[in-house]
Amino acid sequence: MSPSGYEIDHNLFAGSSIACIEADHKIPQKTNLHRQNCLVAAFSSQLPPDNIRIEEIMQAMESAINQACAQKGLPAVNANAFNNARGSWFELLATITLWNLRVDTPESHSSVLLRLPNVGTLKFIDLFEPRARAMLNDLETSLSLKGVNLVTSNPDIICVSNLQDMDSTIEFQTKFLNASQDCISTVTKAYTKIVGKCKYNSIRFGLALKSSTRPDRRLQIPHEGSILKAINAHLQTRFWDASHNVYYYAATSSPIKKADTEAFKTAATHSITDVNVKPMPAVDKSFYFATLSDVKAMFEECMAVIED
Repeated sequence: MSPSGYEIDHNLFAGSSIACIEADHKIPQKTNLHRQNCLVAAFSSQLPPDNIRIEEIMQAMESAINQACAQKGLPAVNANAFNNARGSWFELLATITLWNLRVDTPESHSSVLLRLPNVGTLKFIDLFEPRARAMLNDLETSLSLKGVNLVTSNPDIICVSNLQDMDSTIEFQTKFLNASQDCISTVTKAYTKIVGKCKYNSIRFGLALKSSTRPDRRLQIPHEGSILKAINAHLQTRFWDASHNVYYYAATSSPIKKADTEAFKTAATHSITDVNVKPMPAVDKSFYFATLSDVKAMFEECMAVIED
């Protein structure tokens, strides 16, 4: 039991109509964990309380799942599987929370916050309308001729506005009170509606969601921010319009260490190559989400910046 007494009924996983845990038929003594199904099974009735520490929610998930394994005669899920699941669960719960905050805030309806899939599913430049995308394709071609690739992972969350042929004030308005399959499908596939509709100045900010900032991934976050800002700078030059800024943020469910803060101060590369450009950090600010209620403060702060 967590310090607050928060628990999740293990029968939600053991008796679920969707597969949450099952024996691995190739590797003996291994139990496969279906991360998304587990989240749906746990919270299909209601979302977890926003005042419970995220770490306690994760511990309750792990405890209940292993109890379900024991009930079904399966080996306990290994630590690596749970570590990967924690990242997925945190990202989805934070995404749903941000989605609902935007729905509940009419003054923010001109902007949209959406979860992006990995680069294997979506190339970031495919978000842009044809003219802007063609300019970025030109950049990729020019770089490839020199043996250089423009490769980056996608931000976990992106905030966009001023979309082409779309009124964002009437889109994405369904509020979710649970993490049902419909909810998960909606928030993970909503990005498909903006593919090819982002103008050169539509990107307002990117957000990295991480359950932890291990040393091997600590510098991934500023790399993503640096590339995002470089792409924006390239489009500003091509469209001869520097009137808009792009921001990049990081949020984690584990306390932010001094080493994290120092890494996030890494300069956005494009800003130190031109004397006329003020040096800027790759990551504008980082946030620690101890509970899901902490997401609101980040949402309000980040939206206030782009609405100024």
